[in-house]
Amino acid sequence: MGTQYDGSDVSVIFAGMRIEQLQSVSTPDVSYPGEYDRTLGDDDDVFVTDDTPEELEGELVVAPTSGSIDDLEQHLHDRTIDTLTIRFPPDHSQSSETYSGTALTERSDEDFDGDDSDDRTYSFVSEDIE
Repeated sequence: MGTQYDGSDVSVIFAGMRIEQLQSVSTPDVSYPGEYDRTLGDDDDVFVTDDTPEELEGELVVAPTSGSIDDLEQHLHDRTIDTLTIRFPPDHSQSSETYSGTALTERSDEDFDGDDSDDRTYSFVSEDIE
């Protein structure tokens, strides 16, 4: 994963929706070359669209009470491909970063903060950084 930001420092917009109760986001980072087959996932975790594909993988973590969970679950189920934008705090070197061709690939429930509630982690892949 790329750089991880605390949810109180950034906001994330996916498919035109601001993600509520964001705990953290890890910016996409090139992980490894994919295999060309023009699909979303030979292992449900690979997104390729050209002859020399690479994965840009990231993840976002939301609180279990986030009002965005139903929408995120629907986007995950539908394999929605859209734009994801991370808006940075004012003191950051840039105001935002946008990733095109983004799709959610998987979800896991984990307790990261020790409060006995399972945060939801959504992995995503992106085609390109705009």
